[in-house]
Amino acid sequence: RTLKDSATACYTIKESKRTSAFHKEAGAATSEAAHFIDWRKKMAEITLTKDNFEQEVLKSSLPVVVDFWATWCGPCQMLAPVLEGVAEELEGRIKVGKINVDDQVELAMQYKIASIPTLLLFENGEIKKKSLGYLTKDQLLDFINN
Repeated sequence: RTLKDSATACYTIKESKRTSAFHKEAGAATSEAAHFIDWRKKMAEITLTKDNFEQEVLKSSLPVVVDFWATWCGPCQMLAPVLEGVAEELEGRIKVGKINVDDQVELAMQYKIASIPTLLLFENGEIKKKSLGYLTKDQLLDFINN
């Protein structure tokens, strides 16, 4: 899908910069609370950083779905529970990693992320597929399996 096709389900990072400072500050408190409340789901999802990306993604023996997202992104927040459910359902068969583009700017730039949410499917350390915007559970499973 293109950004044009996903206009209601995808933000461009460029557009977000206007309000990013406000949202980043507000999101910090929300993010801390979410980590505390949702600690169990983090078992199925991995928070990716430049420090663990190579080990968790590029050297993974399992396929890895990498979600580039931000706290201020509405479609990212809509995708989160869908991704969480699929991560739990397919645990042991795939990994799901999340990259906050505001915190991991280098990784977002390295993978040329211009819109979020963006999903990359890695297999054997290589990108096999890319998806922009919100996906339903069925669309996400199709993205992973086909």
